[in-house]
Amino acid sequence: MIRIRTIEELEAEHNRQLDAWIEDGKEEIDFFLDLAESDLRGTNLRGACLSSAKLLGADLNGAYLNLAYLSGANLDWANLSGANLEWANLTQANLRFADLRGAHFRSFQLGASNLYDTIITPSQYDELARLFNSNFMHFFIVKGLYEDL
Repeated sequence: MIRIRTIEELEAEHNRQLDAWIEDGKEEIDFFLDLAESDLRGTNLRGACLSSAKLLGADLNGAYLNLAYLSGANLDWANLSGANLEWANLTQANLRFADLRGAHFRSFQLGASNLYDTIITPSQYDELARLFNSNFMHFFIVKGLYEDL
């Protein structure tokens, strides 16, 4: 399992994977960072570019993702509980079954994201309902902060 705690460690992992990708004879333009099921708990990734990254099932509990660029990222089944997603770009991201309970997401971008079955708390539901229209709200699963999935 990959464990990342700093932006420098993220950059080193990116470079390691990119080098291996190129050594395998693949084109750099087709590369995407694979952090599936990684441990990124509490990591400060402010402003990180994780566009199209594979974060399937990653643990981002309490991660600081303020201003992070996650457009097109696969965050299906990711644990984003308690994460700071303020001003993050999540357009076209896959968030199916992602746990966002307790996450802070003031002014984040969600355009064209896959939100089916994304897990949020009742208070987050109310906050999102104020930001978006009611047609958007049926995608979410509403659970208490400490309620089992």
